Amino acid sequence: MKTVLITGGSRGIGKATVNHFLANNWSVITTSTSGEIDYSHPNFYSHKFELGQEDREESCVNSFQ
Repeated sequence: MKTVLITGGSRGIGKATVNHFLANNWSVITTSTSGEIDYSHPNFYSHKFELGQEDREESCVNSFQ
């Protein structure tokens, strides 16, 4: 199974992109500033994260390993 990382997956284009990849049997990892993403799918993983916070980037990546 292929995996995609989508930033901003809680609304708008990001949310539509998440739906597209899940519908096509991808594993989806997404980040959002709110951390409030309401998906119930076995191939969906999310993490609260703001791009630009360099001190948190490594912990975000490590949380998905």
